[in-house]
Amino acid sequence: MNLTYTLHDFRRQLRDVANMFFIAMLPAALFVMFGVLQDWSSESAGHGNVSAYLMVSMATYGAITATTSIAGSATVERLQGWGRQLAMTPMGTSGYVVTKVIVALAVAVVPVAVVYLVGLGTSATMDDVWRWFATGARSWPAP
Repeated sequence: MNLTYTLHDFRRQLRDVANMFFIAMLPAALFVMFGVLQDWSSESAGHGNVSAYLMVSMATYGAITATTSIAGSATVERLQGWGRQLAMTPMGTSGYVVTKVIVALAVAVVPVAVVYLVGLGTSATMDDVWRWFATGARSWPAP
């Protein structure tokens, strides 16, 4: 694994506006539409309300979208010959895979953070503060 390449790829993923829209903004918008603006969003569900349940669901959806998108882009890069380019460097195939996994997990934090910040500012409630952290942490590596 090459730290310089990892940081470069992470920044490249964050600069991709269309991809980041579907990774972070779409789950947040879906959460607002279905978890905040509905009359039933304040009903009790488990250890919180329906809004909190949908917040966790949309954060998980965003994390899954992020990891799937990056895995797909890695496949396209390999098909376009990026693997041959990397073969001329000290970083091998395993380093490339490790880099993509690290970048995917790092980018998957973004939708979880965005959706939880929107939930914190709206009607999502949970019984205990630790549940916010526990569900957020569980939403992140779920993919």
